[in-house]
Amino acid sequence: MKFLTNAANPLADRLIVAACFAVVLGLCAGTLLYFLRRLLKGFFSLHPVCWSMAFFGGTIILNQIVDRLPAEIRHLTGTRISDNMHALTTALEEGLELLLPLFVMLAILQAHFIYNNQPSDSASLARHRNL
Repeated sequence: MKFLTNAANPLADRLIVAACFAVVLGLCAGTLLYFLRRLLKGFFSLHPVCWSMAFFGGTIILNQIVDRLPAEIRHLTGTRISDNMHALTTALEEGLELLLPLFVMLAILQAHFIYNNQPSDSASLARHRNL
């Protein structure tokens, strides 16, 4: 975002970056709105893929909180956090970022096994197919 607000950068480049942001955010928001009803229905009916995607979203939120925590503490108290606490928040942030692709891969594998097995394979898989 600093690139967009810096007046030293050419206007055409800033417009291209802003357009890319708008397209990506629009696609993500549109996809979420399109599948929101099924996601909420699956979440409350304990659908494994919906729960994996809920953990994905929760991990993103927790990652943002941990990422901003040292700056917020510095802003509120006027003092820096200790090096040990800074190392802890950095390790938590990086660890949470590593969980993101794992949750996506888990959701893809769960969906594959639920929707590509024969109906007679498992009764527990069959009940999740009709979402």
